[in-house]
Amino acid sequence: MKTISYAIIGSLVAMSASATLYVDYNLFGSVSVSRDADFGEGSVTNNGDVWTFSDTTALAPSAGGQNDVIYGGVITSWSVESDYNPTFQHQSNGFQLQIGDQGGTQAATGTYVWKQEDFLNGGDTGTISLGTGSSITINLAEAGATDYRAVVNQGGSYYVSQSVASDTADATFDLTATDWATLNTADYSYGTFSALTLDDVQSVGVWFDQSRNGLTRFRVQDFQLNVIPEPATLGLVAAMGAGILFIRRRFMM
Repeated sequence: MKTISYAIIGSLVAMSASATLYVDYNLFGSVSVSRDADFGEGSVTNNGDVWTFSDTTALAPSAGGQNDVIYGGVITSWSVESDYNPTFQHQSNGFQLQIGDQGGTQAATGTYVWKQEDFLNGGDTGTISLGTGSSITINLAEAGATDYRAVVNQGGSYYVSQSVASDTADATFDLTATDWATLNTADYSYGTFSALTLDDVQSVGVWFDQSRNGLTRFRVQDFQLNVIPEPATLGLVAAMGAGILFIRRRFMM
């Protein structure tokens, strides 16, 4: 019976240290969202468009998928003057910003975020703390000349990771092994990097800065947030296991 008691403790601690999937973007349907032509600039040609950052009005509404309500904003530009209308689209292979081929260089800087209220199981609705090894995994397609970083909303403020991926389809960001800088959502610039305790995470996402000649797409094929409990939680579960063992010993006496 002692072996069983130890096995229970080991199982509890092992379970507490495993990652839980909080965000897993999957697309089952499709929908396209577009700005009005010239974005209020009249009938003249232009060289860019802006979606003001918002975490209350979705960039793209639900398309019948999982974690497919996406918030954020973006600043776009193109070097050759053209009356063009960029779009956000849910497609069969991911969520994308598309800028048509106006000739010259197309560019975009912005942030996409997934909110706690839309996390799997509602993000457990309470305070979300990230322990060592918690991570964001991002899979891109057709990014082109892009730098991208992880984003968190910690305690009501947005931060961008010092860890950066560049021109690669897949990247995993260890959220507790990187420093963070405050993100200015007005223009997507950021400040100085420093350590940050992630004990009140309210949303997560990706920051990107992109430029490309010709047709430009920044497409997210998959986005995941994996949460590992903070050490205090692990200690609590271990204590529960020790309590079970103590009760077992008293019962055996």
